[in-house]
Amino acid sequence: MRKKVLVIGGSGFLGSHVADALSEAEYDVTIYDIDKSRWPKNIQKFIQGDILDQKSINLAIKKNKIIFNFAGIADLADSYYNPIEVTKYNVLSNSIILDSCVRNKVDNYIYSSSVYVHGKYGGFYKTSKQCSELFIKNFHKTYNLNYLILQFGTLYGDRSNKNNGIYNYLHQAITTGKIEYIGSKNSVRNYINVQDAASVCVELVKSKTRNKTFIIDGNNERKITDTFSLIEEIMDKKLKIKFLKTKILNHYE
Repeated sequence: MRKKVLVIGGSGFLGSHVADALSEAEYDVTIYDIDKSRWPKNIQKFIQGDILDQKSINLAIKKNKIIFNFAGIADLADSYYNPIEVTKYNVLSNSIILDSCVRNKVDNYIYSSSVYVHGKYGGFYKTSKQCSELFIKNFHKTYNLNYLILQFGTLYGDRSNKNNGIYNYLHQAITTGKIEYIGSKNSVRNYINVQDAASVCVELVKSKTRNKTFIIDGNNERKITDTFSLIEEIMDKKLKIKFLKTKILNHYE
């Protein structure tokens, strides 16, 4: 019998890839999201709902034993001046889901966090992820709810949008012939393809590992200037690169 998995936020960039990877691994996948997926699979079920709707969340979780949570506000720019919205959709929603997991005796709760929790940048987004991780650990301590916290690094790949770094650089390069980057030319990233990240998620669930935190990131550091040089090489075109300064210290270097 196939194990039932609920992927909350399964219509998004990372969530949709994890949902597909789970289906390929023969899990019985249900997606819960406020938006319908642009990449639906016939073998996947879909529930449209808000992550702040306790009744809807509880009904969705009721029939599943493994819960992934990729929902919430993920864009750093959107979160910088919106502490109330970030608290609602990243912290309160996580608590609602955790409470329902306990009520329905879920076997494993897998939470999508970020490498931003380790540094001084990230604004309210970072704070919301730190707070949510603490809630998860307290739910484990108090109610013995098993969990995995996955701290993702810099993702890229198919299904991304303008909020994704690599997508944004490529879009600028193709449409304008230049790239404007807010931040330092000394910035370094460890890129990981979203499909590789999704595969790691499935392997961790299969391994039956519990109550651990993992950083899911690329192996090799790449300077942002090298990334831009690679884009120029691929396009066979010299681009105008401009580094912009900002007082908003949101992105890590």
